[in-house]
Amino acid sequence: MEEYHVYPERTYKETKAINSSTNLAIFKVYLWFALGLLITGVVSLTIPNLLIALIETSEDSNAIATGYTIAMVISVVLMIPAAIVMAVQSFRRNFPLMLVTYILYSVAMGVLLSSIMLNFVGSGSQGIYTICTAFFATGSIFLIMGLLTAFTKINFHAFIPIITTLAIGALTISLVNFFLGSAMIYWIVEFVIFGIMIIVVGIDTYNIKKIAERGGFDNPNLALYCAFSLYTDFIWIFIRILYYLMIFSRRN
Repeated sequence: MEEYHVYPERTYKETKAINSSTNLAIFKVYLWFALGLLITGVVSLTIPNLLIALIETSEDSNAIATGYTIAMVISVVLMIPAAIVMAVQSFRRNFPLMLVTYILYSVAMGVLLSSIMLNFVGSGSQGIYTICTAFFATGSIFLIMGLLTAFTKINFHAFIPIITTLAIGALTISLVNFFLGSAMIYWIVEFVIFGIMIIVVGIDTYNIKKIAERGGFDNPNLALYCAFSLYTDFIWIFIRILYYLMIFSRRN
């Protein structure tokens, strides 16, 4: 009887320790994710304000526009190898290289995103309101997916065949619609793709939970790569929501 009482207590403590370790690992992933968003947000919002100030005070606005274009081209060139390095290094142990690459990618994305932000920042308070709305809407999607992953037993891997089929169908229909030019078909495809990306967020979040439970984040590179996956999902959805809000505002 004595052993019977001791054993469950030890199991409870071990389970509690494992859960704490899992939660800490997931927390670290989201910290890296937040760092990437912070860097991109600061860069993408600073550049438009800087450009506006420079154009207003400079006598050669063409030189400023040329410099900005060069910066955007450099950013595109940097992002391609950076994404490859992130994927290749994810299962290795060279964390400084991984971290520098992640930061460079976040900065480059901020430079590219600044071209979109320039339109909204230049329109004053309404543009800032639109940016904030898109950001909180995107954050809400991530929050919902995170809660579903944490508090339900939904296996998001089961959705992979479904979204693969939907993606192939959407691509085929969009190619056909290139010749038809139907606005209705365009928006159907657009929202199907948007729905696919929301499910992808759920899949990536689910993967993070499973990797953390197996102790996979003992490798910090893997944690950073998972943060990178969430980061790219967030940016894509954020841009799409900005686009929808812009279309909606123009129609009203």
